[in-house]
Amino acid sequence: MHLEIKNNRLIVSTKLKKMLSKIVINNFSINYSFQKRHFGEELVFEPEEIFPSNTFIEIKFYDEHDHLLDIDLKKNGIFPFSYTVDQAGVLVKIYNKILLKFVDTNCVFNNKNGYELSKPKHFRLDEKQSIQLGESKNIANNHLHNLLAIAIQKEIKIVHLIPIVIEDGCLFFPNEYLTGLFDLELVIVRNNNIFKFASIDVPKVIKEVALEKLSYNIEKISDTSFSLHFSSEIDTIKKAYIITDDCLFSGSIDKDKFMIVFNDIKIGNVKKVKLVMQVDYKVLTDDLREKSKMYELGILLDYVDLRKYKISKEIVKNAQKLNVTNISIDKTVLSFDLIDSSEYDLNLNPLLLLQERKTNNIYYISGNRRYNTLYFNFRNFLDQTDSKGVKRWNLFLLYDANGLVSYQLGCFDADFNEKPNKFFNIFKQEFENNSTYNHRSRIYLAAKNELSLVKNNLSNLIREQYSIKTEIDKFSMKKNVVRLRINLQTPYSEYLNIGDVHLIYRNKDKLDDRKYTVEKVQKYNKGIYIYCTVDLLEKGFYPLYWDVYIGLIKNSKEYYVKVSKVSQEVYHDVDNTISKYQFKVNNEEIIYPYITLSKDLSFTYRKKEYFENRYYLFKENIAFYVAMLFRKHLSKKDIWIAFEKLAMSAHDSGYYFFDYVYKNNKHDNFYYVIRKDSPEIVNLEDKKDRIIYFMSFKYFVYMFAAKLLISSDTKRNSYNLKLKKSKLAKALTDKKLVYLQHGVNGLKVVRDFYKDRGVFDLVIAPSEYERKMIINYWGYDRSEVVTTGLARWDGLEDKSDQINYKQIFLMPTWRTWMDGMTRQQFIESEYYKKYNEFLSSEKLHKLLEENNIKIKFFLHPKFKDYIDLFTINSNHIEKFGFLEVPLDEMIMKSSLMISDYSSVIWEMFYLKKPCVFFHFDRDKYLEYEGTYMDLDKDLFGDVAFDTVNLINIVESYINNDFREKEEFGNLRNTYFTYMDHNNSERIYDAIQENKKNLYQKSKKKRIKLSHIIPFKWRRKILNFKDRLIS
Repeated sequence: MHLEIKNNRLIVSTKLKKMLSKIVINNFSINYSFQKRHFGEELVFEPEEIFPSNTFIEIKFYDEHDHLLDIDLKKNGIFPFSYTVDQAGVLVKIYNKILLKFVDTNCVFNNKNGYELSKPKHFRLDEKQSIQLGESKNIANNHLHNLLAIAIQKEIKIVHLIPIVIEDGCLFFPNEYLTGLFDLELVIVRNNNIFKFASIDVPKVIKEVALEKLSYNIEKISDTSFSLHFSSEIDTIKKAYIITDDCLFSGSIDKDKFMIVFNDIKIGNVKKVKLVMQVDYKVLTDDLREKSKMYELGILLDYVDLRKYKISKEIVKNAQKLNVTNISIDKTVLSFDLIDSSEYDLNLNPLLLLQERKTNNIYYISGNRRYNTLYFNFRNFLDQTDSKGVKRWNLFLLYDANGLVSYQLGCFDADFNEKPNKFFNIFKQEFENNSTYNHRSRIYLAAKNELSLVKNNLSNLIREQYSIKTEIDKFSMKKNVVRLRINLQTPYSEYLNIGDVHLIYRNKDKLDDRKYTVEKVQKYNKGIYIYCTVDLLEKGFYPLYWDVYIGLIKNSKEYYVKVSKVSQEVYHDVDNTISKYQFKVNNEEIIYPYITLSKDLSFTYRKKEYFENRYYLFKENIAFYVAMLFRKHLSKKDIWIAFEKLAMSAHDSGYYFFDYVYKNNKHDNFYYVIRKDSPEIVNLEDKKDRIIYFMSFKYFVYMFAAKLLISSDTKRNSYNLKLKKSKLAKALTDKKLVYLQHGVNGLKVVRDFYKDRGVFDLVIAPSEYERKMIINYWGYDRSEVVTTGLARWDGLEDKSDQINYKQIFLMPTWRTWMDGMTRQQFIESEYYKKYNEFLSSEKLHKLLEENNIKIKFFLHPKFKDYIDLFTINSNHIEKFGFLEVPLDEMIMKSSLMISDYSSVIWEMFYLKKPCVFFHFDRDKYLEYEGTYMDLDKDLFGDVAFDTVNLINIVESYINNDFREKEEFGNLRNTYFTYMDHNNSERIYDAIQENKKNLYQKSKKKRIKLSHIIPFKWRRKILNFKDRLIS
């Protein structure tokens, strides 16, 4: 676990954030918080104690068990970071201890109490752009760790403290400060004295600095990227930077498109924001604070001089109550009137503090005053705060010249007789997509009439305002016609007008709904009954899930409120049936209702499997009774079952582990389930005596009798992913599964695999790195996760010399937000456009042809139906669908792999071959999917964000004969524990060691009356019994 300084911020590793429970500085336990930055998690100290300046003190980190954590700095050196407005922290490591000191930046920058040594040094950078310590004994004598490096830009009057990396007896400084833009000085800060120790001669390439008004357009690319577009050629621009009070960001110059792009940039509360461009021997600068577009796009925040205020949790804790009135929301602006403003300083701009509940994080918004009214623009707050989960904030006002007093805002003396009147208009906010998942914000008055803010999806915001509860209490379905009665319970029905009933496609990236007219609205004292008929053939559907919403009309606008929960009668009617309500839309597709995990009613639209008919259901039911009848005999056989994705493949870890056990006679009754029409059944030719064909009678009997399931996929890949209520589906719930892993999981958060989902019983980890991640994030106990390596890695070897050309393997993964897309929607997607643009590039085609290289393009199985949409006009590019070619052979014969977030790319890294990541949609992926790794720091290959850059990276590897870069190869020891061919052996040993837990007996199955009497008749009997009792 490590700390590092990045962009003047103290950044912690993901592992440290997860384990950290307490920080102790100078024997005081201090408060701290984390702030999400685009380059990592920033650790923010919030100490109540005042520590001595310019003196090193020890800092320690503890876990929840009060164990001291072993923390290191990522590099050896002296690392300053932002602490307060007037102070910087400095981290060093001395004698295996992390030491910290606080320095007054004003004193350092202005050289207050400063002295020059009798003979101040002048250093010249050597060919390594470093200073050799051997040149000066004074450095060692004056304590190396007391050094600070200062970068001074005189023309724009910005001074930075910069890191010093110490390596092999040399001092290294960040390259961006060695361009000639800055003067560099070394000072020694010891006790209260500051000594100017040396100046550093940086080659000056700049003869003139011009403060010019430059003409360009600003466009926002993402939350952390924007571009400057020029109207004419920019060939003369050599370098471009944005320099703020405390950070420096480098820009990427695209001369062909006349633009400069700044990626991974988020500008905080800083006074100066300068654009600096080097043109030959001249530097052009521009003040971005004067560009209104920077504020409109949310790139810049209004600057707040925090030195005027004493912002802390303590000041919020001791806040006085302040009554306000005339609360109003206009787009993104909150305004209110002060009832009594006589005691406030009229000359001071007001500052609004938002304290996030639970975390106590504090945000601030600078405001304006017009007479007795205060205005605060929430635009940047809305765009930049996290939208995951429900978030609430309390609002406070700092309106005191000394910043010593805060006021909690509210309408404390007002009497609101109706709850809906305590909620104000929802802030206007623009989203890249229209979805029911988008989180919006609104101001409201909480329980004690204190002014608060809530961020949630629109459905839940409306629910909260009107205290709405919903339930589908009547349901019937005949063929394609569904009749619903929705019970909408609310004490405020007079406020609401009922709109339409909607079936809305479950997707985070778009809003697609099917609207149905309400037939009848019946109000009663506790709410409203809503009657509606839904014709499932009337309007087109597509895979996969459709949720029920009711439209509520307010101020001529319809708001969608999700209909959650069903009555017990509806629950049993729908949940306990298999095919009763399945409607066959056409020869291939079906639609049917189902009950979700949260007890809501939704609809599934999907392709019907060939085995979803009465014949196979009858076969399954007979097999169930046979398995019950011969239970003891089958139990003695100790049956293990292996399978892979959809019972269709035999190339993953499930197959390799089965192959090892079979060839080494480790377990006699270990069987492999596969479909007869699988193209990979040839891999099992030498093991025919242990094959069980999918959906055969033997398959059903052995699945019921199996003691253990072993696979690289979830249980339902051995049966039916969507069918959950048949006898075998229920039996699978009790079966123990050894999860061999489909791949390494660092690149994607998979919440379906967390322990609370109850899907795995023993998890095989490919490495210690991932084992810790599984324990920390998935929630498994240490005894439930074993590090062995992946079974399929036993078969990996480099075969790139077996073909007479060089091969590049291109395999992107799927996206959850693209589930169920029509072919036309897929063509219109960014995913298709980016990969098609890459594959259609003439420059790429020329590179492949001139260097005898082929690209093998392979789509994820979930996108297999779209592979034919890619039109490729090159003999050097081939495309393949799922199972058309052996995946492992593709990897072993390739010299380079390109992917985005696919776990398959780890195999390439395992084989010591170069990897390239194509992250054109990183922001959206992180929002919708998430990763366990830091994509800025932890990746083991080059990253491209557009096709031009991707092709350039590919070209560089072609010119370098596909050699892996040393910096990436060095990460292999971190990510892999074993690099041998004994993974399957270790897995087998782990199963034997955990056999006691894996073989725990399930509850004995007894044949109940409910197995024989249909639910419809049982329901009538129970209803008759209830009437008799009552």
